Amino acid sequence: MKKFLGLGLLAIAFVSCSDDDAAATSTVDAGHLAKKWYFHSYFVNGNEIPYTEPECADSYLEFKSDNTTVAYEVFSCDGTTPVATTDYGTYSVNGNQLTSDFYDDGEGNNVVTITELTETTFKVTYVDHHDDESFTYIEVLKSTPQ
Repeated sequence: MKKFLGLGLLAIAFVSCSDDDAAATSTVDAGHLAKKWYFHSYFVNGNEIPYTEPECADSYLEFKSDNTTVAYEVFSCDGTTPVATTDYGTYSVNGNQLTSDFYDDGEGNNVVTITELTETTFKVTYVDHHDDESFTYIEVLKSTPQ
């Protein structure tokens, strides 16, 4: 399993192996993807969990038009200075499947299903299989910070 997005990274982020259950039959407008996306909330098996950010800065994922990514995760604040990490990678979109290689822990690429992508909202779904249990995650990101 690996982390792709999230606030623990980026909380539970895109903990994902390839989601074999998701059909890649829909197509999304990938042109909406190229921007900074700020974490808003996520759902675990239908239960909503809001993101909370330190006061000094907001964590985000940035998808660039050259198919590169930046993930900026703020853990805490040292006064007004963010204590954060920045990771870089690449991504591709095929139908409604988003594949990325950042946060790669040697298990290969992360694949998530884009369930909504507009100019202001970006939602992805993925399933994490852990110890004979499956957890369905929905990450909700917005184009403006909370």
